[in-house]
Amino acid sequence: MFYTIKSSTKLMSLDDVIKRLAKNKVVDGIIVVGSAANNTFNPISDYDIIVVLSDTKIKPYIIFTYIDKRITDIVFSTTNTIQKIFQYNNLTFPANSVDGKLVRWLQTGKIVFDRKGLLKKTQKKFQNKKLTKVADENELYSTWFNINYNLKQNKRMIQSKEPAYLTAVDLRLLYSIFQLFFAYFLFRNIEWRGEKEAIRYLEKNDTEYLNILKECLSETDRNKKVKLYEELTKLTIAPISDIWSGNVTSIVFTSEVKVNSNIVKEGLKFWNSLMQNSAKP
Repeated sequence: MFYTIKSSTKLMSLDDVIKRLAKNKVVDGIIVVGSAANNTFNPISDYDIIVVLSDTKIKPYIIFTYIDKRITDIVFSTTNTIQKIFQYNNLTFPANSVDGKLVRWLQTGKIVFDRKGLLKKTQKKFQNKKLTKVADENELYSTWFNINYNLKQNKRMIQSKEPAYLTAVDLRLLYSIFQLFFAYFLFRNIEWRGEKEAIRYLEKNDTEYLNILKECLSETDRNKKVKLYEELTKLTIAPISDIWSGNVTSIVFTSEVKVNSNIVKEGLKFWNSLMQNSAKP
């Protein structure tokens, strides 16, 4: 069974919730992030809070709830994790990693409770430092593969006259288009900060891409939509490669493999060797 409970904080103010959390001995720190920490807070804004815990038996990661009648995301970390980050001399991990996200929240968030002073020390240490990469090679490669794979499959399925195939294309385009939107930033090494910030970035820096994206989202003719989707795919992956053309062969590895160009070449070479061996008498 899956369970929920009624929000006990729905009518509490954010300040009241922070005060209650700070009184609990297992809470070592609280950071308010997002619009509530800057000048973009508005009537429909939600709350985003980072709660740093000492060692606890329960290991929460995210709690969805309500504070002051506003949707609230509470993300949990631990004092040990913050201590580990503080020990780093260089920010060599990707911005998309758990540690990377914590660094950004520390840099941009408002520390409202800091029992041991660790959050402020870590914030000060990394305040003006930047993570040099958004994603590691495995994430870049798997995203590139999935984008091309989805394009090939969607173009294949739209050729069918069977209603089930065509409805499947409609469904697949829902996540395929969003994947392109997210990957646009991934392939340009631009940190993802949510849909709204991503749209604002495109409004300032790439109106051509944004206009095609909007046109693709609103297009109701399936065939026209797929053509726009293909155009969007080409633009999305342009910084790293062209889309797959013709009858290509590509490869994905198990998760423990650290992908690089030599590994990919060896993997494809291995596949070819299997085919050659199977052809021998």
